[in-house]
Amino acid sequence: MSRRKFHRLTIVCFVTLMSVAAPVHSQTLMNGDIVQFIKTIREAMPDMGTNKFFIPTNAHLNFFDTLFIDLKKKEYGTIAARASQYGYAFIRYVHTATGETLYVLKENTPVLRGWGTYIFDPTGANDLTIEAPHPIWDTNSWELAIRLFLRTDARWFLMAGTHRYSNSDSSSDMAHVTQSVFHMAHKRTGTSRSIQIHGFSKTGSNAGYPDVVISNGTQSPPSILFSLSASYSGKGFTSGVFSSTTYADLKNLGATTNKQGQWSNSNGKLFVHIEHDNPLRTNQTKQAQSIEAVYETFTPPASAGTVNDATVSHFALHGNFPNPFNPSTTIRFSVPQTGLVRLTVTDVTGREVAVPVDGMMERGDHAVRFSAENLTSGLYFYTVTTHTHTRTMRMVLIK
Repeated sequence: MSRRKFHRLTIVCFVTLMSVAAPVHSQTLMNGDIVQFIKTIREAMPDMGTNKFFIPTNAHLNFFDTLFIDLKKKEYGTIAARASQYGYAFIRYVHTATGETLYVLKENTPVLRGWGTYIFDPTGANDLTIEAPHPIWDTNSWELAIRLFLRTDARWFLMAGTHRYSNSDSSSDMAHVTQSVFHMAHKRTGTSRSIQIHGFSKTGSNAGYPDVVISNGTQSPPSILFSLSASYSGKGFTSGVFSSTTYADLKNLGATTNKQGQWSNSNGKLFVHIEHDNPLRTNQTKQAQSIEAVYETFTPPASAGTVNDATVSHFALHGNFPNPFNPSTTIRFSVPQTGLVRLTVTDVTGREVAVPVDGMMERGDHAVRFSAENLTSGLYFYTVTTHTHTRTMRMVLIK
């Protein structure tokens, strides 16, 4: 072998060895069933009475805040190396059932802090966060939540990392404390809507309650909560919405002290707190029906436009999605025959602020995109009028 060839081979081998030995701070790669993966995480959490939840300092929260900022920006490069300082792994997880690529921040085992698990779907089409603050105490709430995350194509999934009563001083109850990575993540994800999954049993002081109790933590819930209640009823479940009129009947589950709800309500975000009776969480058929009720309420129609459908036999105003919205929403309605249709939008004083449709429309289902860029935040009403029908519904613009 010539000296030139020998030196060239030596250099190549040296570079190859260096590339293997050099540390690469990137996410771990995994694939499988994300539901089963979350189950293993839940089974490793600190249990009731163990006092193993470590209360994070403000410095800890600020540190994790930077991780979530980078996740939102899709700047994954150094997250793994930084997260490992606190016993966390950063995983690029391919959910094999759908091929979705998810980014997971999870605490390694053994769990030393109980700060939670967080999933970001960079291609999630729904500006929505699904949360499970009591994954052990509220039996199977974690499963309902992760399946709902997948079904709704939500952007974020947040799961607490400890039993609600791990610590005797209630500092481990993620729905009722602010000094936690879970609460910080709720604020930082910043989606316009968040749905928090809870569980209860219709015994003791909750005897006589419906199967599902829905609230936003106030006595003046938005209209979409009543739409959600109707969806549950359509699946055969009894359902109630906590409000000023149902306060006495549903006060135990009104979520009035929920910290994530208080923050969302103070910052123009929609917060939905759903309490499910035990069978809706543990029975697979009922769990699936519950998920479909939420999916039908919070997932937009597959497409917008006109469907010239001869099977449409009656007039209907189906509502709008999203609601609340910013700055646009899709209003859906059906007309049973070709004719003049007028769609108007008015404010709370009755003043007409927009006329998205005023003309001839064909028989069928219609989806009209309405943009409110020039309107201020508040409650609005939209009315569809034909020569035989008039129907009005309300929507909320949040800027």
